[in-house]
Amino acid sequence: MKSSTSISLDVSRSTAPPIVFAKQGDSSSRYVNITITDSGKPYTLDSGITARIRAVKADKKAVFNNATIENNVIVAELTEQILAVEGYVIAEISLYKESSLLTTQYFYIAVQRSAVSDDEITSTNEYNCLLYTSPSPRDISGSR
Repeated sequence: MKSSTSISLDVSRSTAPPIVFAKQGDSSSRYVNITITDSGKPYTLDSGITARIRAVKADKKAVFNNATIENNVIVAELTEQILAVEGYVIAEISLYKESSLLTTQYFYIAVQRSAVSDDEITSTNEYNCLLYTSPSPRDISGSR
């Protein structure tokens, strides 16, 4: 089962943030297909770019996960943790290439409460990816 919502996010201007609908507790089934624009014009995602979804849930817990890039479209999974808490999730996409970072405008995920409470779902921070920064030559040599 898979449900996908398509949105467009800009890296140079802030427009009305798109809102994506989702249900609390859904897992491995909801995805957002994101087209990136630069001042409203298509933005080409060069090779070597890594995309990540960064989000804050209604309970202030954070999510920082990898996304994939397929045919110049970013595909971000709405994980069980992103959908663990009823309310609005504030999210953005960060693009990384070498030492550069470019982040989109916000979008919102409207997480509707599940009709039946699932007490086993506990909201936590989720970091399914970690940033790696190269050590400086000074760090490698041990010189201070």
